[in-house]
This record gives sequence, structure tokens and C-alpha cells, in this order.
Amino acid sequence: MDETKLLTSRIKDLASAASKNFYPDFSKFLDMRAQQLVKNIKAEGCVYSAFGGYEEAERKVMGCFPEGYEPLNELFPVCCIKITPSESEGLTHRDYLGSLTGLGLNRDFIGDIVVGENCAYVFCAESVKDFIILNLKKTGGVSAVAEECFSPVLPERSFKRRSVTIASERLDCVLSAVIGTSRGKTEEVIKSGRVTVNYTEALMPALRLKAADVVSVRGFGKFIYLGNGGTTKKGRLKAEIDIYE
Repeated sequence: MDETKLLTSRIKDLASAASKNFYPDFSKFLDMRAQQLVKNIKAEGCVYSAFGGYEEAERKVMGCFPEGYEPLNELFPVCCIKITPSESEGLTHRDYLGSLTGLGLNRDFIGDIVVGENCAYVFCAESVKDFIILNLKKTGGVSAVAEECFSPVLPERSFKRRSVTIASERLDCVLSAVIGTSRGKTEEVIKSGRVTVNYTEALMPALRLKAADVVSVRGFGKFIYLGNGGTTKKGRLKAEIDIYE
């Protein structure tokens, strides 16, 4: 069974259970592509809502709520853990994620990881909260303390602005300029299913980007296309992007 059919089957099972028991049921954490797929799954007698622990979360738990049941965020089995290392300089998202998966945790149980100045906030399934707190003793090779955090103060998301020149606003043209690869290799990346535009899989190299489109490339990162900013003397387009840091 492919990924889409498996997800559809799981969500329909959750919706069926929620409707039958008249009580909400919840998925594991879903990435943005999976969240988009869920929105297209119809389930009678049930409404969907998603929550990842904070307003701008990317990875979210999908809740199936019986009709008439208010989908409150407080009902979602999502909690926040603050990880404070003894030395935080140089530690990245990958270090914190590695310390969690090193405990044997499946990625499905872990939501966003927001790296702060001297710590990281990890949003996770309530079912693994105590396990993480009891067992996580190191991250990035240094000792660390994990504790539940009820009111996380998250740092503002930062971007790095970059200017590029492109032949057109086609997805393959923009990606080629941003990633620094040939059009041919960029086309391969797109057709392999590694690219999403506005969190929906984009398989067409000729797709035209618009200002404010959010582009994600698995293995590279994510950026916002800010639009055409005029032309060069040679007739190429000037464009700016904001790369997520």
C-alpha cells in the first residue's frame, strides 16, 4: 500500500472511531504534505482540525472531531519539552533531533523542534513525554536536562534574504538559481517528489511561482519566493527570496 492510501486509511479509521464513540481521536504528527492530503479526505459525521503545539507549527497532529464537538487545542495530546544543554554553542536542530531519535523514538511522535539561544523546545506526543524527560541526558555530545515546559517563549523565526537572477518564474528556473544546480538536475529533483509549493507536492518543472509562494526542497530547506523585482540589462528577471534559517 502506498503512502497516500495508507494515510487515507488511517485517517478514515480515526474519523470512524471518533464518530462512533462521539469523542475526538488523533493521528501522530504529520508533515505539511500529509496535512494537505488529509484535507481532501472526506469523512461523514466528523470534522478535522490540526494543532502542533503553537500557532506557526509545521508538523501537526490531526484531530478528528465528531460533529458538534468543539475542536479545542487543549484536547490535543501534544506537549512541549524544554531541552537545556550544558553548552549550547554550535548546537543545531539536527543535534536535538538526533538525541531524540537516538532514544529509539519514531519521528511520528516528534513535532517541531524550535532552537533558541540556550535551549530547544521540542513539541512531542504526550505518550512519550515522560520517556524523554527520564532518558534524555545528552544532546550534541554534551550533557543536557529535559523538562516539561507549559509556557514556552519561542524565538522569532528568522530569514536570510537573497537576490537571484532567473530566466523566468518557472519552478525549475528559480530552484536552479537558489540551489545552484543545472536545470537538468533541478528537473530531476522536482520529478522525484522532493519539492512542495505551498505544502503541496509539485511535480511540474514548468509551474509558475507567485509572490509569497513557500517552496520546500527535501535535503535543502525552505524559502519564500518574494516575486519579480525587475529585469537586468540582459533581460533576465531579478528576484528575491527569504530562506528559512
